[in-house]
Amino acid sequence: MRLRTPAPNGSGLPHVLVALAQPWYTTSRPAGPRKRGQGSRLKFDAAAADEGIYFVATAGGETKVTLVTYNKPGRLDFLVPATLVPGTYNLEVRARQGTPPAGPDTRELRIGRLDATLTV
Repeated sequence: MRLRTPAPNGSGLPHVLVALAQPWYTTSRPAGPRKRGQGSRLKFDAAAADEGIYFVATAGGETKVTLVTYNKPGRLDFLVPATLVPGTYNLEVRARQGTPPAGPDTRELRIGRLDATLTV
């Protein structure tokens, strides 16, 4: 299954394409399997607390992905958090673009969201 959200031209937002190894609507929880996100402007600073891959529950709350095995501008590989409870989620990639300044980081946090709701 492939899900795509187009990034507006020149928007500077992360563009996300996710290839899922199994459907999200199965009766068994997909927690744990490795997933791959492909697109552009996906790389994030793993050391920054507010950057990364997030599952945002439509009912409220969010879960940050803690195990990312590949973090590059065109591709992210990650494990679905085992702590996800059944429900519907939006998948977001949060990142700052460009080279960090010498002083405090004043770059804007940008959020790219998959244009589909995922069901666990």
